[in-house]
Amino acid sequence: MKRLTFLFPILLVLLPTVLSQDIFQIDMSCPPESTDICNKLEREFVHSGEIIASNLVLNTNIVVEVIYEPLGEDGEKLGGTTPTLMKFVSPQDQVERLYPTALLKQLNTGDGDIEPTQVDVSLLSLVHGLGFSSTWEFPPDRETFIIPRLNGDDDIDEDDPITFDGFYETVFDANLVHLEDPNNPNSAKRITDIAKSLNGFTPKGTNFPNVATLFDRFEESNQPNDAKLITSINRFDQDTFINTADFLMVPTEEEGVTLQAHLQRTGNNPGGGIGPKLRSVLKTLGYTVNANPPMGSTSTLQKRRFTRRNNQRKSLIRF
Repeated sequence: MKRLTFLFPILLVLLPTVLSQDIFQIDMSCPPESTDICNKLEREFVHSGEIIASNLVLNTNIVVEVIYEPLGEDGEKLGGTTPTLMKFVSPQDQVERLYPTALLKQLNTGDGDIEPTQVDVSLLSLVHGLGFSSTWEFPPDRETFIIPRLNGDDDIDEDDPITFDGFYETVFDANLVHLEDPNNPNSAKRITDIAKSLNGFTPKGTNFPNVATLFDRFEESNQPNDAKLITSINRFDQDTFINTADFLMVPTEEEGVTLQAHLQRTGNNPGGGIGPKLRSVLKTLGYTVNANPPMGSTSTLQKRRFTRRNNQRKSLIRF
């Protein structure tokens, strides 16, 4: 069943000037024949930006570029998030990780009913763009092990020679643990420690003729290679959180259910869809969290001026 027939990449670009009244700016890129749809998309992202601005204390502009384009005939892919990440040494343990540009900049300074086959994902997408994102994933054409991002680069030509610079996790990964025994909390091991072990498979600076040869060498090493494809690390547990204030980040989106309907079903809790545990995660990333966010769908959100831009800026975060 088709759910959406378009893909909307979103790009977060942070301007150097702090303008407290202009936290989010929406930059739409649409074909001329899709103006009505893009106006609806713009309203959705403005509303999602208002919710985020009411939960976080933001001090630097975030430009959100929304690109509307067809997906193809199958229409199965809803979209994915790939934030632009920069290497930065985490102050808590001096480990170099990948930080979302949006976070680094902060540290340095209703149109009708939803269709039965549509899902409401704009707020979730923006939260991923702010840094709720892991780089642990299966390498191309490999399904027996997962690794953080090779060399911290998501644009490596697999056929070119490559020099190994390490596997880079994100600041989100810094607080993840792996339970070797799900029933024994004492079996928890920090993901960062696992990443350190993986980085020891060969010295930094080792040259390989291509990416495939590098991964072949990795598989021949003594590193763990027993991963199984189950679900995304970038989500909360479905059964635990689907009926709570932290429903936003569960793996499955419900077709035909709006954000407001979710809020009403789970009790109209403060945060407008960003629950207390999600706010806690954003706080661990480094954001300043509003201690008293507004109530759910019945609240009046903090006033922010959201402006529409026409600018051909290079893509930084894609959804």
